[in-house]
Amino acid sequence: MRAQRKARESDNQDEALEETFPASDPVSPFVPAKVPEVEATGATEGRGIIHEGRRHDLAQIRSQMDPDLLERLRGEGYSDQEFFNAYLIAHADKYGERFTVR
Repeated sequence: MRAQRKARESDNQDEALEETFPASDPVSPFVPAKVPEVEATGATEGRGIIHEGRRHDLAQIRSQMDPDLLERLRGEGYSDQEFFNAYLIAHADKYGERFTVR
C-alpha cells in the first residue's frame, strides 16, 4: 500500500513537471488528501463512530490505539468521526497496515 502511494505521488510529480515545462516556476503538484476506507459522512451522536459499517464507542477503541498517534492528533478540533478517520490514516502511514478494531 505504501509503495503504491509512493508510485502515485511520483506519477503526480512527473505529470506536474510535464504540465509546467518549460516554465521557470518550481513544480508544485496537487496531491489530494488521502481518504480513509471508512464511512466518513455525517455526524455521529455522542462518542460513537462508524467503522467498517458498524458503530463503535470511541472511548473503548482508544485503549487499542497507539498513544503516540493519539497525542499527535490531540487538539485538532475534529469531530469523533473525523478524529477516528485521521487516526486510521496516521496508523496506516506509521505501520503500513490498516487499524483493526478488536
